[in-house]
Amino acid sequence: MKYQVTALQVVIYFNREGDHDHNGLIFALTKNVPILKYIQALGRVGLPPGPETSDTPDTWYAKAKARADVLGITLPSTPEEARQPHPLMRPLVLRARKGDLLQVELRNEIQRRKVGLHLVGGGYDVKEDDGSHVGRSPSSLVRTGGRHVYDWRCENEGVFPIHDGGNYSGGEDGTNVHGLFGALIVEPAGSRWRDPVTGRSSVDARGMHQELDGLYLDVLPPGVPDACAPSTTTLETHAWPVSYYTS
Repeated sequence: MKYQVTALQVVIYFNREGDHDHNGLIFALTKNVPILKYIQALGRVGLPPGPETSDTPDTWYAKAKARADVLGITLPSTPEEARQPHPLMRPLVLRARKGDLLQVELRNEIQRRKVGLHLVGGGYDVKEDDGSHVGRSPSSLVRTGGRHVYDWRCENEGVFPIHDGGNYSGGEDGTNVHGLFGALIVEPAGSRWRDPVTGRSSVDARGMHQELDGLYLDVLPPGVPDACAPSTTTLETHAWPVSYYTS
């Protein structure tokens, strides 16, 4: 199972009032980067020019729209909408299955910083895949513009934090405090997962794994088809059929 991830600097909006972290950092699926860059460029329209980039919304719109159509999400259309919280502007949450060998390719677009994906768990070679540079071990950090592939063996089910192992500072100058963290969730062997809103699955039409991250996904154990219909109601008075409890 493979994922391509990019570390990048973004302005993270926390609420509708406009509270934000101008120095925000996130790990994101590389395929989602055009959407994030489009949102950033659109959000800068009408604001004083900054040193971040000369990109305009038109630079990224076509790629962003194509990816948004795949994900089944809507792009913001005005600078005011772009300065609101967005479902992709969040910590990265990867999923794998127990027994999988997970390969995560990290690309670094953060300027003047080396970053790494440090998994708080086991199942990897600390000299090659620790996402850090400590002791006498060689560095597994990624310089600006570089890439590194981490191999993680998913030996146990559970939730395992991920964070930037290139900076362990908890202060304002650190990377983790500005959003460079996430999680790996190891599901039972044979599981699949899907977006509860769009129905997009971690298994494509050919039966191959496709990247799908997110905080909230339906996890389907072995034997449950992707076409399984979600619940149509959550009312306490709903009369659930007997088969719901016995199947």
